[in-house]
Amino acid sequence: PEEVIGGYRIERPLGRGAMGVVYLGSRLDDGRPVAIKQIVHHAPAKAVELFLREIDILRSLKHPHIVEFVEA
Repeated sequence: PEEVIGGYRIERPLGRGAMGVVYLGSRLDDGRPVAIKQIVHHAPAKAVELFLREIDILRSLKHPHIVEFVEA
């Protein structure tokens, strides 16, 4: 069954880490391919803090060789 989260279609997992899972997905409104990182439900508070910090860092990066941050 197809899974949709916040306007994005989840296609398949790309990788797993201690904090979460990265999925290949696509944006529903235009089909744009995206990577979706989802933190695990049982993540400790410190992991959630690091995840949010990572979002802030990625949001500020602008370079042609770095994947563009879309939204959190």
